[in-house]
Amino acid sequence: MKLPFSVYLKTFLSLSLGIFLVGHLQAQTWTQVGDAPFHKHHSNGFGINGKAYVFEGTYQNDGPNNVSNEVWEYTAATDSWTRIADFPGSPRAIAIGEEWNGKYYYGFGSAGGANGLLNDLWVFDPVDTSYTQLPSCPCEGRTHPAFIAHNDKVFMGSGSSWDGDVSDWWEYDMITQVWTQKPNIPGGNRHHPFQFAFDKYIYVGGGHRSNWLRYDPETEEWTEINNLPQGRVAGSQFDYKGFGYLLGGDDASHDHVPDDETFMRYKSTTDEWQKLPPLPLGSRWANSSFIIGDELFYFGGLSSNFDNDSTMWKFNLGVVECLPSQNLAALNLGVSSAELHWSGSANPDSDTLRWRKVGTTDWNIIPSPVSGLSIENLEVCEMYEFEILTTCDSLQSSSGIREFTTDGCCTNPEIQADDITETTASLSWAGILAADSYEVRWKKTIDSEWQEDVLVETSINLENLTACTDYEFQIKSVCTIEDIAFGESSYFLTKGCGACLDIEYCSVSEDLVGNWEYIQEVRINDYVNTTGDNSGYASFTDTEGVDLEIGDLFEIALVPHSDFGPLNFTIWIDLDSDGSFSFNERLFEEDFVSNTITENILIPSTSTPGLTKMRIAYSNNIPGNSCDNGTYHYGEVEDYCVNLISTTNTENLKDHQDIIAYPNPVRHSFKLDAASLQNKELQITLVDLFGKEYVKNLNYNTSESINLSEFPAGVYYLILTDGAYLNQTIKLIKID
Repeated sequence: MKLPFSVYLKTFLSLSLGIFLVGHLQAQTWTQVGDAPFHKHHSNGFGINGKAYVFEGTYQNDGPNNVSNEVWEYTAATDSWTRIADFPGSPRAIAIGEEWNGKYYYGFGSAGGANGLLNDLWVFDPVDTSYTQLPSCPCEGRTHPAFIAHNDKVFMGSGSSWDGDVSDWWEYDMITQVWTQKPNIPGGNRHHPFQFAFDKYIYVGGGHRSNWLRYDPETEEWTEINNLPQGRVAGSQFDYKGFGYLLGGDDASHDHVPDDETFMRYKSTTDEWQKLPPLPLGSRWANSSFIIGDELFYFGGLSSNFDNDSTMWKFNLGVVECLPSQNLAALNLGVSSAELHWSGSANPDSDTLRWRKVGTTDWNIIPSPVSGLSIENLEVCEMYEFEILTTCDSLQSSSGIREFTTDGCCTNPEIQADDITETTASLSWAGILAADSYEVRWKKTIDSEWQEDVLVETSINLENLTACTDYEFQIKSVCTIEDIAFGESSYFLTKGCGACLDIEYCSVSEDLVGNWEYIQEVRINDYVNTTGDNSGYASFTDTEGVDLEIGDLFEIALVPHSDFGPLNFTIWIDLDSDGSFSFNERLFEEDFVSNTITENILIPSTSTPGLTKMRIAYSNNIPGNSCDNGTYHYGEVEDYCVNLISTTNTENLKDHQDIIAYPNPVRHSFKLDAASLQNKELQITLVDLFGKEYVKNLNYNTSESINLSEFPAGVYYLILTDGAYLNQTIKLIKID
């Protein structure tokens, strides 16, 4: 529970009590143990009698179907792993299980590829490591549903079926071995929610849905509870001594949850969520956990450094009732004062604040402090430290030490560039208390000579800059107390490059997440960009761009990476350079792509020359526009600059301004009327809006007619060239 921020009466005492408490601290932190023997996500396991049993999850190195049936035994006393006999059911991914009464109930998941989704149920007995297959659920097969074993029953519901997420709810009776469907989970369909149970109730929440619910098996009623974790998805969970616990996971948009929310517990008697000591290395998606005795073990899942991280950690749940304060921060720092803030412990009357100047021996002691307390009479530009000590009967804990430095030091401010045009820019920064003035210097990035100015103001306007040019700039505070060096360089690009870099385009959906489905490589004519996973979005824009000729076709090859199934490719180009992607600028789309595709796409003759933006999306849905928020979650978007080049020779075009196609619109066939061509042979290509070729003739004579009667109605482009000067595109409308 967070305490309110307020100012507390300042008291300063120097007591030996601080030294006494240090010798008796019992830390509640995560401790690293030996690495897990595999790098996986969606593993499942439980602990019993000093051991744990883990059904291995999956990752990209599990063969063509990305499934597994390996089972491991962990011995806590020796911190060691042993692989035991494989699970005899179908190898699978994204399955789920839970322990009840010394046995482990396990099932569901994906058999991989075209093998389908599973609805089976098994029970594992650790006494003799035997498996028994139980009656399958008479429901749709699915991945990562809610699954709770409790009071001689298994409760299962939600998850992802072939038709998408579901919200059904089922009860399996371990005694009668009968499945019964119960009232659906309210609040919408969901997948990979969190769940736990204690007393007679079942708790389910999250899974991309911002509600938490309590289910009463006796009345079959659902009731909403405190929704502090919001729409969190894909973590680990358990119940322990009357509390429900959450470990890791992502938020509803598949971003990492804040560090202080990575480990939480729910207290049903007060309907409150409490933040516990954060997970090491931050949140992980689809992580795993088990409990042996009072020790919680945590490992696996996906994180920013997952590929080289098999670490496992443990936490002593026996001391969770004496948790220390967290999130220490020093705010509103002055030359002689500071405000100290923290997230308080459950009982602030048991807290003691102590602080001192770094390097000194004695602590200043403040009993029963309240967050927001102000301390004064500090020295200018000095480092201080503080911590909160919490006492709970025979247990004591420490928040850990947080350091801060008072104001008055000679430091360089952060400087930023704003109001950038083709020839001007404004640099600004926040003032530094110790600075008498500021030295600012700037130059073209490619140059070696700096331009420089000294001023007492906190901004400067730069003029006479060159359009579409990278500039570098630095700042240095000039202080009486000491001489310091220039700060690190910052950069800006002047306008005048073209729409791709001059205009701020709409952002991509924040819901996108890569990991398993992303754009591996893009090839545009001779340009090749191998990109790999960019966590949902990447920009590969620059001042050069890829040259594409207006009125001509360009070749593009798209190489996808997809672990769980084909997604859809879409390509937009801002053809009129107005800073947006209209419907008519969606030049290509292809559904259910899992292998490399190569297409020829036409740049219409009406396009505006210059540097403009191309956007490529590989996603599980075709969005209505290029930045449609909330319509898709999986895949990746990449942005590129393309340089649209007009290749028309204006001197020779005058000779061919009389070229027309008639009739237009055309129902059956048409001819070209062009007296200036004098029946000369041409090369013609007829394509649709997406660049698909319908006619190609390298020796066309203008006296011939072209039959379109078998072609579907729509817009086509006829590209004409004589191999020398003529390069012209005519828009045709085909009607039924």
